[in-house]
Parts: sequence; C-alpha cells; structure tokens
Amino acid sequence: MADGSSGGAARRDAGSKPISELACHSTSYSNIVSATADYVARHVLNKEGVAQHDDLAFCVKAPLLLFEANRTQDAQAALHVAAQYVEQGFANSRAKVYGHDYPHCDWLWICWAATRMSEEDLADRCFKKICGFQHQLTHSGLVRKPFRGLFDFEADFFVTAICAKGALLRNDVARAEGAGDALTRAIDANRTNMSKRQRFNLRWRWHDGLVEEEGPTHCVLQASRGQLHSMLGFPALVLLELSRTELARASTYAIAAADLLHFIKGNRDLQNSSEAYVVAAAAAAANDSSLAMQVADKLASQLRESASVDAKAWDVIDDAAEAAVWLCHVNHSLAGCVSGEKKRKAKHTPTTQLPEDEGSLVAARKRKNDEEELEETKKHKQFGVADRKTLKKQMRSGEGHVPWMPKEAKELQNPEEKQEEKKQEEKKHKEEQSEMKKRKKRKVAAKGAEEPKQRKEPSMADRETLEKHKSSREGQAPCMPKDSKQLRKPEKKQNQKQKEEQAEKKKRKLAAKGAKEMDNADSELTMKRQKKRKRKNVDDE
Repeated sequence: MADGSSGGAARRDAGSKPISELACHSTSYSNIVSATADYVARHVLNKEGVAQHDDLAFCVKAPLLLFEANRTQDAQAALHVAAQYVEQGFANSRAKVYGHDYPHCDWLWICWAATRMSEEDLADRCFKKICGFQHQLTHSGLVRKPFRGLFDFEADFFVTAICAKGALLRNDVARAEGAGDALTRAIDANRTNMSKRQRFNLRWRWHDGLVEEEGPTHCVLQASRGQLHSMLGFPALVLLELSRTELARASTYAIAAADLLHFIKGNRDLQNSSEAYVVAAAAAAANDSSLAMQVADKLASQLRESASVDAKAWDVIDDAAEAAVWLCHVNHSLAGCVSGEKKRKAKHTPTTQLPEDEGSLVAARKRKNDEEELEETKKHKQFGVADRKTLKKQMRSGEGHVPWMPKEAKELQNPEEKQEEKKQEEKKHKEEQSEMKKRKKRKVAAKGAEEPKQRKEPSMADRETLEKHKSSREGQAPCMPKDSKQLRKPEKKQNQKQKEEQAEKKKRKLAAKGAKEMDNADSELTMKRQKKRKRKNVDDE
C-alpha cells in the first residue's frame, strides 16, 4: 500500500504490515515464547521426565530455546542433559527422522546452543560429526551414511543447509561457501520442476542426478497436503544468512533464497502445515512481514494450546521447543523492522519550530552574524616577516598541516615567498643532477682502474672438446662463456681447410674414374677391330 498523504499515516513496505501491527505482534510473540520456555523447562529439567523418556529427541532443542528466552542457567542445565546423548547415536531414537535419515539435525541444534553459550569443545565435537556427512568434492550434505567415496552417495537439500549453518556457526568459511554453492546448484537443477511440475526434488546422486522418488523426505509438492515445508524453509533461511556475509557469491545466495520463498508461497496448505514454522522465520528475515505473520499467527495459537494442555509426550515437547525458537527469530526480525521504520519515519518528518515573531528571528540572525564578524576581526592579526618564517618552519617540520591550519596562516603565502620556494627547489634539483653526474664519473673511473684479466689461450684439446659440445648441442651460444666464444675463429679456418681437402679428393677420384673409363673404352675398340680382322681373314680363306 502507498503512503497516506495526511499526517499520522503509517509507512508500509511492499509485502509488509503497518508499524503498530508489527509492534503488537512482536509483544504477543515474546509472551508466547516465554510461556513455551516455562513449559519445556518443566519437563526437560525434571529428572524423572528425562529418565522416563531417555531420548535425545526429548531435550535437543530445549537449550537454545531457554537461552533465547534469557534463561541462561536453565539453558546450561538443559545443554548438560543433551550433551550426554551426543556420543550415543540415534539408533534407538523414537524419532524416525533422527534415527535414520537426519541424525545431523540434532547435532546442529546442540552445536548451535553450545556456540551461543561458549561451550567450544561440545560445539566442535558436534560440528565434526556434521562434517563427516559432507561430500569432500561437491560439499553437499549426505543422508543415511557418512562420506566414504566420491561416487557412491546420496545427497540431500536439507542436510546441505545443515552443513552450511554449522560452518557459519563455527566460522568455517570454505565449508559454508561450498555448501551454499551446492544449494544454489540444486535450485538451478529444479527450476524446470518448479515452474512446470510444481515440484522440488530434495535428493540427488552422482550418476542419476535428481532422484525422482515420492515421499515427504524426497520431494515437496505445491498442490499436495502434508508436505514438510521445513525442508525448503530452513535452506531459504540459511541462504539469506549467507547473503549477508562478505562472500563473493552473496548476491547469488540472496536470489536463490527469494526464488525458494516464492515457490513455498505457492503451496496451498502452507498456513495449516505443522512444519511451516521455519518458513515464518525465513520470510521475516527476507522482510516479508505479511507472509511471516500469516504463518506465525497460526503457529502462536498452536503453542498456546500445547502450553495450556501441558502435554508430556516427547514429540509435543520437541515440536513446541522448535516452534518457539523460530517464533523467537520472527520476533527479532519484526522488532528490527519496527526500529528501522521508526528511524526512517523520524528522518523524513520535518523539524518543528516554536512560534516566534518573524522580525525577532531576523534580528537574532543579524546579531549572530555581527558576533561572528567581531570574533574574526579579533582573531585576525597582521603577521610580520618573523612570524611568517616561524610558521614556514612549522609547516616544513610537519606541524600545522594545511587542513588543521587557521585561515590567517593559509593566507601568509605571498608571491615573494612562492618565488623563494621555486628558487630553492631549482637549487635542490641542480644539486641532485650534479651529484648524479659525479657518481657516474666515479663509477667509470673505478672500472678503468681495474686491471683487465689476462685471458688464457685455449689449447687444441680444449678446442676439440668445445667442438664436440657444439655438435651435441651442449653449451649453446647464450650459455657459453666469453672465452669460448673467441675460439670460433680458428675453428672456422680449420673447417675451411677440411672442406678444401675434401673437394680436392673428390676431384682426384673423379679424374681417376675418368681415366679408367677411357682405358676401358680403348680396350673395347681394339677388341672390336681384332674381331673384324679375324672375320675378314676367315672370309678370304
């Protein structure tokens, strides 16, 4: 809604409620959180109740709720009770979700409470267990079994958000960023499903990609009832928290969280869902107070009923504790919105003045201007040459820099002083140039004074070894020493002589070959002549 033109109209942002309504809901939520904290503390801090249930699912969320409700001693006592179950595991837990697919959910609640209460050892132990279910390459969160191989795994969207939240609590930037990137990749892979099929697949594998299976822990359907909206609401809240960090992809996390909340909004049964309390916290963190209050109001009524009935069932106590924690987050976000709106409103409201005669206002302003002029004239003082010199010294020594100097001191720089400064600068420049020239001359003289090293004339054996190195491509010209480069001249002469001798040998061979051929040709002619003579003789006979 738009702002009202008349005074007193409350400002509203897009998708938000008026300030008065936000403040009213904030106070009612805080009362419900404190009442729920009393209800949970009565059962979790009761030794008989703990011995009767003997299950981590009964007390895992109570420490954080009691701490958020400003009951520090009760929170520490509840954390001590929950810490006893950390090493036992969840095989015997009556909560199917905790015992089979999501044991890391309880580790996160304990890690969260331990971090808030500075129990570093307990927080590190729980975070180490969570990290065991994070893929080392893709940083995705794994279900059913911890990380054992790069390809044999099943990753989950909700568990990946658990890994990111744990890393944020323990300031592990690399794991938090990796898990955030895995969440954005999963959202990108589900965009076609979200737009065309109104479906979000929660799990994926290395070889198969997104797992196309039905079930509340495998997918979230917009058009169906009984969906686990916390499977998407908690990752949206974690992505919003990542977007407020200084990570390189913070803006990408904000866009992914907005797309995820937009998909959650389209669910028909969102307000009636018992798993939608974290969605209220995510919407409040995204400044969508209308969605946050729609879900939180329904949640608050459920908490009132559970606290009034005083149910002793472990699942009722567990749900009440978790719902109160997320309602406390909604309360903090709404309180922040109220304070921000009040500051913005105070900034935009015009400042009112007391009714006063216009003539008296003008006279007062004139008196003020006259007093300022008198003070300036009293402060103003004609500086002499000595004063200027002392001030100049202070400026050179670093005392009284220009931003901190009075107005009169800045006006002291007359044209004469500027000319003197220029002359001094020119002198310094000339002196520096002369010093540079002197240094160069000294260096040249020092080089000339050095006696030249007597070069040793290499022997024939050294020349032969050098020739071998060159033929085997060892000791190329850039890597060869200066003395070896000077050996090339006699080598060239020897090469020329060898080439000339080889050419003469070839000529001799050719000449000898030609002589033999001539002799052979003569012998053939003589043989032919003899044969002709014999034939003639035979014919004559």
